[in-house]
Amino acid sequence: MGVCTKRGSDWPRRRARRGWQGVGLLLLSIAGWVPDAQAFKEIRAAEPVQLAENEGLLVVDISTTTYVNSLSFSRVDGSGRNEVLGGLEAGRIRALYVVPAGRYRWHEMNLRNWLMYARYKLRKDPEFAFEVQAGRINYAGELQIRPSAINQTDFHISNRMLPVIDWLEQHHAALYQQYPLHFSGHYPDPFPAFYRTERAPSAKPADDLNQGQPAPDAGALPMAPALLWAPAHVQSIALSPGGRLVAESVQGENGGWELDLIDLQAGTSQRLQSAPFAYADLTWKDDATLLATAEGGLNGERLTLFLIGKRTGERREFQMQLVPRAGRLVGILPEIPHRILFEFADSRGQLVVHAIDTSSPESIRRIIHVPSRKRLNRGVPGDLAWVADARGELILASARRGDDQVLMYGRRGSYSEILVYGQGEDFRPLTVSGTGTADRIYGLSDAGRAQRDLVLFDPVAKKITETVFSKPGIDVVTGVFDFQGVPIGAKYYAAGRLVTEYFLAEDRRLAQSLQAAFPGRTVALIDHNQDRRQLLLLVEASDQPPLLYHLDRNTMQASLIDQFRPDLAGQHFAPAKVLAINSSDGLSIEAYLTLPTGSTRHPLVVMPHGGPIGVSDHLQFDPEVQFLAALGYAVLQVNFRGSEGYGKAFREAGYRNFGRLIEDDIDAAIQYALAHHPLDAKRMCILGASYGGYSALISTIRWPGRFRCAVSIAGVSDQALFFTASDSARAAKTREMMERNIGNPNIDLAEMRETSPLYRFKELKVPLMLIHGREDRRVDFEHSRRLVRLLNLIDRPPVLLAFPDEGHGLEHLKNIVKAWTGIAGFLGEHLGRPVPPNPPPSGSR
Repeated sequence: MGVCTKRGSDWPRRRARRGWQGVGLLLLSIAGWVPDAQAFKEIRAAEPVQLAENEGLLVVDISTTTYVNSLSFSRVDGSGRNEVLGGLEAGRIRALYVVPAGRYRWHEMNLRNWLMYARYKLRKDPEFAFEVQAGRINYAGELQIRPSAINQTDFHISNRMLPVIDWLEQHHAALYQQYPLHFSGHYPDPFPAFYRTERAPSAKPADDLNQGQPAPDAGALPMAPALLWAPAHVQSIALSPGGRLVAESVQGENGGWELDLIDLQAGTSQRLQSAPFAYADLTWKDDATLLATAEGGLNGERLTLFLIGKRTGERREFQMQLVPRAGRLVGILPEIPHRILFEFADSRGQLVVHAIDTSSPESIRRIIHVPSRKRLNRGVPGDLAWVADARGELILASARRGDDQVLMYGRRGSYSEILVYGQGEDFRPLTVSGTGTADRIYGLSDAGRAQRDLVLFDPVAKKITETVFSKPGIDVVTGVFDFQGVPIGAKYYAAGRLVTEYFLAEDRRLAQSLQAAFPGRTVALIDHNQDRRQLLLLVEASDQPPLLYHLDRNTMQASLIDQFRPDLAGQHFAPAKVLAINSSDGLSIEAYLTLPTGSTRHPLVVMPHGGPIGVSDHLQFDPEVQFLAALGYAVLQVNFRGSEGYGKAFREAGYRNFGRLIEDDIDAAIQYALAHHPLDAKRMCILGASYGGYSALISTIRWPGRFRCAVSIAGVSDQALFFTASDSARAAKTREMMERNIGNPNIDLAEMRETSPLYRFKELKVPLMLIHGREDRRVDFEHSRRLVRLLNLIDRPPVLLAFPDEGHGLEHLKNIVKAWTGIAGFLGEHLGRPVPPNPPPSGSR
């Protein structure tokens, strides 16, 4: 919600780099709490307290997955001593303090990590400050500590008030009754007072009120979730500059991953490596040098070079060398043989860019001995990542400036700021071409425009100087570029399918021929060689998993290279229809209806997407849709106002319409689908994830009696809570965006409560199923925790599936299988179990 996606989003989390390390025992490490008697007093369980006029109570709430040597908080003004918490084992720590009223902050943390220690100065980040008010129990949120790499730790504060209330009732019941409970974040939280009132009549123990119902038994399923959601066979693919060789990272038969080299001319394939991980990115420097990047978990990205030799029989000789440092490829330097640029963090967390000699495994290994003082990246404090031109000069850097991330441009150590990221959609860089004063940055922008266009940005003039491609009312997804970074086309969605529109007549004729060869399918360019005579194409549709083709433009012959989902070959899938609808205020809306085969009226599952701003559904193969269709349910997806792809005015029409006009658009689509297609209006359920989960809940309140059930996956239940328990609200910039999109809880709290299912829980009268990851940072599990508690108070417990090891969206296959098997059982119980559709006769597709 706000900035959520259907399957999870991808907003960067704030990370702190390691600032100091050493070996040995840390002297500050202590065995327990060390109070400062002059300023702070820890309250023991059931201890009576009489606050002075200028004193308040402070709940300290910490969750860590690693041992913490010491963690301190202090007054913002620097007066008094720090309060130091030491020797904290992995788990949750809570304590109650009497402290003078005023501004405080988390001060510093010392973390033990294997044999190394790291010091993090949290006091430098204003987001770790909080207010203690006199005469109240103050709660600043749960401080979450999660190591994410050897030299990085994620810190996050989330408002998890309900467990704190339970803890106070258990350990400090008298104080909880005596003093009001106050959340001290940027926005108010009305839940404590609301819950106190709703909880009062019930004497049930808190543990009993946390329980949900189990999912109903699904019985035999026509299509196994483990099959539908299995990882794609093809992870990544790249075509060599000469156009003869293809590198492909694929799923192996035993669950591992394999890197294959395909010779298109000889028609042969050979294995380069088998590994437990997948290469997420493959890049050719030249026809003899393949660069493969894998995500290394806590070790960061790992780069492996494959030096491809001459052909002997059906195989090519090759040598493999892992770069002995975790880091990232900066540039392949096509004009400089045997050189690439690579960046990594040194032992102090400082970014280092260095050139690697790729001529031999021995020369590659020398990067381990490169001293930090010889780094090429100079002149940009706080640098995060770099971009080089074809000649190897560092010309662009992203850097941290306080709460902002900026783009710097220049050469040879002299750089100036040219833009600030995250200021609306002013400009989003895609690629760089040119050299010297002719540098050009191509990207996307909707600044002063009716839609997002492909544009040219002049880094010297620091402004957009040219519109490269524009289509009225259509947002460009990305550009298509040649090997020199010159744009040759643009991609956008039309009627749900990804379209590539080329600029040259020859390319346009080719695109028309391909579309004629694959009618009703998306044909997308994945890669091309240097002269663009050899192409790799992806062909897919809503009822067809992606296929990988090689096209030789010299002969105009297309050949199938691989299938992304060969395990689904022979399965029948249901196609989707495109619906054009006018909403209640006349706005044109696009929706997609997937119908199982058969002539009977189908029960309907309405499935709103996440976001809701800047996210869309498309006509691509979707396991969720096909699983529901295999069960015999029709599926309706709606690109309501706010969705991506339809221009700026359409996106902005979704602002501040959460639970209002967005749901009116969904309502209009439902009414149209019921009137024009064989659907059973008496058997409908609504199911969604993230914003879609919120929409499912609020829709059952707005239209009581319409739906037989609702499923919310990681859904928002409380709009105000989303501002205090989400990584989206982690910085002032994103809070501004959220206030624009949703509203400001400091001003609009009454309206936000009106459109929050949590505060209207007594109107949630249909059977509910809640699915949520307990480590969700985008929509905290607190949303589901609070809703389950309140529904239990009125004896309407929902079905609940809570996953301890999941975040915003399910990633582990075992959890996906459990969730969707549960959904099948839940829908079957409330919609009935329709006879699964029989596939059409062979050859009918």
